[in-house]
Amino acid sequence: MPHDPNRQLQSRALQGMRAMTPLLPGIVPFGLIAGFTPVSFGFTWFDAWAGSLLMFAGASQLAAYQLMNESASLWVILLTVAAINLRYLLYSASIAPHLADASRPTRLLAGYGLTDQIMRFAIETTPPTTGICRSELPTTRVEPSSFGGSGKRARS
Repeated sequence: MPHDPNRQLQSRALQGMRAMTPLLPGIVPFGLIAGFTPVSFGFTWFDAWAGSLLMFAGASQLAAYQLMNESASLWVILLTVAAINLRYLLYSASIAPHLADASRPTRLLAGYGLTDQIMRFAIETTPPTTGICRSELPTTRVEPSSFGGSGKRARS
């Protein structure tokens, strides 16, 4: 059976959709907040919809609408949104080798649909291309004091 990259990509996309399903209870309320916040500041529903298409990250949308509401300068708003969204440039660079054989529309769609949650899933399920084993990388976790932990960093 010949290797079909499109079929493999479809299979991985479906696997990703199934993996994201448990996260929907947290994503949906945040989406509602990101949609209702601009309306509460006096923007129209169309403005909120257009903002979600153009600003990508919900955090950058909320920051931008807050700054617009406070009459911040255009440069402050643009730099804030760019700084918050800068992580997507890094995400895209890290998945680029895995999409090298994909068509341009597929790569553009993958880049547009890339979120923090999807990136986390990609990191957990995709073998690294650097030759470094994930188990060799140091990790840091914080034990929250509100849950009985010390609030100290623990290296593993």
